Amino acid sequence: MILKLSFLGDPTLSAVGRGLDEFLAPLSATSEVRFAVRVAAYEAVLNALLHAGSEGEASATLELAVDGDFIVATVTDNGPGFDPAGVPDPRTDSSLRRPRGRGIFLMRQLMDSVDFVFPESGGTRVVLRRALHPHGPTPRRSP
Repeated sequence: MILKLSFLGDPTLSAVGRGLDEFLAPLSATSEVRFAVRVAAYEAVLNALLHAGSEGEASATLELAVDGDFIVATVTDNGPGFDPAGVPDPRTDSSLRRPRGRGIFLMRQLMDSVDFVFPESGGTRVVLRRALHPHGPTPRRSP
């Protein structure tokens, strides 16, 4: 099963939630897995629309698929890219009071893997993977 959604600066992102619900509903994933995928994919799309271009002109594509035993959410944008290692840890004293800056941290905590790909043609691709049927606790990643 594959679902592909495209967005152009939709600040409410309601289509993201509807698309994720539509994709995840027929899967036999636990509510914890569905929640993790929903939050992480939402954060990835939000980051793309906020940071990939000037206001209202950023675009993002969300592709959802099942690959073997994994749910894979891929978010692609048209922005200039960024250095994931340069994103501050939101748990530090200097970051705790900031109203933003927790998206990548959340993705890494909720998913089994988070990969950032920067194609030569530009843009950023975020690949989120979560086991459909986890065998024990999900490994938690540090930023």
